[in-house]
Amino acid sequence: MELKLREEILKQLKESNPCQCAQSYIEMMQSPQGYEQVEQMVINKVLHDQMVPAAVIPLIRIRTRNDLMDITSPIYLRARIDMIRDVLSKSDAKDFHVALLRNGVYPKDRDEKGLVEIYAKAKRLFQ
Repeated sequence: MELKLREEILKQLKESNPCQCAQSYIEMMQSPQGYEQVEQMVINKVLHDQMVPAAVIPLIRIRTRNDLMDITSPIYLRARIDMIRDVLSKSDAKDFHVALLRNGVYPKDRDEKGLVEIYAKAKRLFQ
């Protein structure tokens, strides 16, 4: 069973399109230790979250440590939407910043990416 899983992981990794991968993922895959690390991440997801390798590998390609909160990643976008919903549900609708936020606009003095990253970590959206 373990051998079949490892073969499936290798097959899926070979089918990866390098253009869709984070740079840190590409660098990681250049070494045997990096491959083992990626393989272990896939095995953990398969065993704990009951996902198939074909579903896990795209997630790992996008969310390797250095590029974890790339603003185009689905994880970042999901966290951003959830954070905006949370803030709007707890704010007074008459506040000016709430009107901006309703349109997805953050005040200029706010670090949107930093705020979303903190929110995602607090909500454990990536692990």
